[in-house]
Amino acid sequence: MRPADQDPKGLVARTWGGQELWRFPEPVDIVKPAEWGEGKGRRIYAMVGDRRHEDAESVRGTPSVCTVADEIVAIDGATGRVLGRTKLPEVDDAHKIRRFDFSCETGRLRGNGPTDFVVRQWRRDTGGGGRDLWAYDGELNPIWHRRVDPPYGHHNAVHLVDLDGDGLAEIMAGGTLLSPEGEILAVHDRAEEMRRIAHAGHYDAVVTGFFSEDEESDPAAFLMGGSAGVYVIDPFTGRTRAVHRTGHAQWGLMCRVRDDLPGTQVMNGTRWGNYGILTLFSGRGERLWSMQRDYIVQGTSPVQWLPDGPQHIWWNTSKEAMGLYDGRGRLVKPLDRVRKLWGDRTAMDVTCASLRREPGGKVLLGVRVGETLHVYGARD
Repeated sequence: MRPADQDPKGLVARTWGGQELWRFPEPVDIVKPAEWGEGKGRRIYAMVGDRRHEDAESVRGTPSVCTVADEIVAIDGATGRVLGRTKLPEVDDAHKIRRFDFSCETGRLRGNGPTDFVVRQWRRDTGGGGRDLWAYDGELNPIWHRRVDPPYGHHNAVHLVDLDGDGLAEIMAGGTLLSPEGEILAVHDRAEEMRRIAHAGHYDAVVTGFFSEDEESDPAAFLMGGSAGVYVIDPFTGRTRAVHRTGHAQWGLMCRVRDDLPGTQVMNGTRWGNYGILTLFSGRGERLWSMQRDYIVQGTSPVQWLPDGPQHIWWNTSKEAMGLYDGRGRLVKPLDRVRKLWGDRTAMDVTCASLRREPGGKVLLGVRVGETLHVYGARD
């Protein structure tokens, strides 16, 4: 999918060969594809309409416009047909809402398929985090509404994950765990400490799941607490197992970059005051190493570059750092063709993302410069 040619905020779906499949002409604010269904086309949710917009200032100090969408639209990913639409929630303190957003994943909240989802918010009074959560099923019927405290953070702070193995997804929203029915199960036991630390205040991102292949350690949740660093907790009790002051912990990703360790690892990057520090943790929450190859790092991601063996870390936020790194932080493949393409541009001019033609397919490296997407495979 990409923005529509005639309306830069619409949607167009194309094949890898560039053939247009369908076009959705309405301006779109946020898009969330559902998880792959069982023998069905992939459903796409989009936020559309303009309930309110106002001039604002971006974090870089440049002019920006904050738009609060008005509706959710469900679209058939195979045909582009609109399956339904519903109004986004009305809230009493609407003037504090910067915009709505979707949970990172869709999932099963009622057992009808992996197409249920949660709507979250970006608020002015929580530094871009949120307090309210609204759950919907795949037919856009509201299921429940809940307000949590402490606030969750940005887009990667609200996840749907089945943690108890019953086939239904729990919701990890910052430091709060909720049941599929929206009941609060646990809250991080050191949330007040996190909130007292300057430039913390919410959990910027969360990575939760089964990482260590050890029943005593799984499941775990890694809470990226801004300037408070990373808290590793038991999601079912909220109890803190470890704290790592890594800098302003902004984001995190699960990865498998070490074949000498059981399970998977978690990588974390920093912003705000200590940009560019990348830290790798074991699945048990032990800090393995930290490194700083540039002063950006956000966008760096794990990729399964080779069919066998562990993943690599694709550091992709500057020409100088561009390359694939192993699980010990060593550069093993400088991507010279991408460095040449990068030229004298800055990270604001180049966008990098790993791509797949289909689930489980080979990983491709996508590098967008201007309006052109350059795609590289392992042979490149």
